[in-house]
Amino acid sequence: MPRPSLHTAELLSVLISAPAVLEQTYTDCNPLNTSCLSNTGTTESTLYYDFTQDSTLYQWETLTGTAQVGSEGIELTINEQGDAPTIAAPFYIFFGEVPVTMKASPGTGIISSIVLQSDDLDEVDWEDLGSYTTQLQTDSFGKGDSSGYDRLTWEPIDNPHNIFPEVNWALPAGHHKTSIRNQTLRYKSQNLIFPDSMKSLSSQIFDSTAIPPCGSKGSYFLTSVNIRRVV
Repeated sequence: MPRPSLHTAELLSVLISAPAVLEQTYTDCNPLNTSCLSNTGTTESTLYYDFTQDSTLYQWETLTGTAQVGSEGIELTINEQGDAPTIAAPFYIFFGEVPVTMKASPGTGIISSIVLQSDDLDEVDWEDLGSYTTQLQTDSFGKGDSSGYDRLTWEPIDNPHNIFPEVNWALPAGHHKTSIRNQTLRYKSQNLIFPDSMKSLSSQIFDSTAIPPCGSKGSYFLTSVNIRRVV
């Protein structure tokens, strides 16, 4: 299974001219380089996860840290520098649509993220930076190429740390579309580094700060995930 994306931490480190303290995106086995075991998929066409219900958390995997379930959904919390609690769906998807309802964490350097990523390091993501109150970031990468950030965009949103907006990917063959509250923001056609392979879905909060003082605290809530038209 691919490990959670930290491309944003890498980008921030470039912007502040300091090395990122966190490991960059990687995978346990890249099928472009070697033979890998087959990944688990699903035969369901629709899968809805209400994370305000205790039982739903156990249908996902906790990759790092701990996750708590409450009235606002799954809570992923940073208590000290180095914390990066992460959960992931236990299967891969190809084409389809993934609406996610979330409430991001405030805090300088804190990133709340939803990531679709493949073993060969194709990736699309939504990321909220805790010091930004009027926009979210969305980006895509193909085959682990992070040599440029020309696919990164900042999308307008009001108060992502106090409300539960729905963010969405639509991933038909050959392109992908992103939206917030059903408003289409970006429609991207296929190119040489288009993320076009089967992906796992994960969610994470981490502190991207590379220069002291580090160690912001915060909590990120994931309320629901709806995976539709899975192929």
